[in-house]
Amino acid sequence: MKAVLIALSLLLSGCGYKPAAHYIKETLGDKVFADAAINRADPQSAPILINALNEAIVSRFGKRLVSREEADTTIEIVDYRYNVTSIQKDADGFIILYRSNVTMSAIVNSDKIKNRRFSVSGERDFAAEPSSVLSDEAKNEAAREAALKALDMLIANIIMLKR
Repeated sequence: MKAVLIALSLLLSGCGYKPAAHYIKETLGDKVFADAAINRADPQSAPILINALNEAIVSRFGKRLVSREEADTTIEIVDYRYNVTSIQKDADGFIILYRSNVTMSAIVNSDKIKNRRFSVSGERDFAAEPSSVLSDEAKNEAAREAALKALDMLIANIIMLKR
């Protein structure tokens, strides 16, 4: 039994597999500063985007948010676009399905990544009750989810730099 465990551990350690968290830690360090420029065309989306960015850094990156001076890495969203489009109507012509889309450009700066610009996007489909008005709450939640998906794509792009 002991020989099997030793052989299995040697096999797994020899294949070179490292989880994504290893590459993120190696690339970003432990302390991150995040900021987002406010888009004059859509200033209402900025707080949603900043909150999603902060949430992603803490929950998905596993990093601490700090001031710019303390940071090992800075992530700045320099441009973003948010839109909601209808993608399905019912038999009476009422919109019942929407798609929220967030596209953003982020500049990442760390010891390993020098002012690298990434363009990422994310989308989220969400339903509305037939013949109802689209609520701001539903739009904001869909925008947050789309932004988190875009930030997941940012993580993937950062990891690909290390491979």
